[in-house]
Amino acid sequence: MDCPNCKRELMNNDYCQICGYMVNGNYINSNMFNQESSESSINNKRIRAYIGKNEDKILNKQTNIFAGIFGMYYIIYRKCYLIGIIELIIWIIINFFYFLYHFNLIVFLYILSFIFHRSFFNDIYLYIIKRKLKKLKNKDLDEIRKLGGTKIFLVFLCIVIMFLCLLFISWLGSYGYYDYQLPN
Repeated sequence: MDCPNCKRELMNNDYCQICGYMVNGNYINSNMFNQESSESSINNKRIRAYIGKNEDKILNKQTNIFAGIFGMYYIIYRKCYLIGIIELIIWIIINFFYFLYHFNLIVFLYILSFIFHRSFFNDIYLYIIKRKLKKLKNKDLDEIRKLGGTKIFLVFLCIVIMFLCLLFISWLGSYGYYDYQLPN
C-alpha cells in the first residue's frame, strides 16, 4: 500500500514513516516520530545514493526481470563481487561436468536461476547494501555514490571468462575427452 500523501510505500499500515501521514488522514507530530522519520530518511538517502541508477526500480518492485535474465552478470554489475564470482565459478563447474552430457539439466538449472534471481535479487541486494552502509557510517553521500552504483567492465570480463571456459570445454569434447552423445 502506498501513502496517499507522499506516494511512498507504507511499511506500517497505520502511518507513513516518511511524511507522518496517518491512514485516517491526520498527521503525527510527536518528537519520537520526527526522530525516527529523520533517521529513516537519512538511511533512505544513503541507500538511494549507494544504489545509483534505477534505485526506484530496486526499492519499489518485488521482482527484477534484469536480474533474472542476466543472473550472475547483473550481480557483478551491481558490485556484489563476492556473490557474483562465486556464482560464476559454480556455473563454470556445472558447465564443465554437465554441458556435454546432460544438456537438459543445464537448461533446468538456468530456468531455476532465472526464477531465483528475478524473485529474490532486490531483497538480497538491499540486505547487502544495509550491511555495507553500517560499515560506511562516517562517509558522506558523494563517497557512498562512488563506492556504490554499477560497474560494467567486470561484467564484460566475466562474459569473456565464461566464453573461454565454454570454448575450452568444446575443445576437450572435440578431442575425445568427453564421450559426447547427442540426446535422443
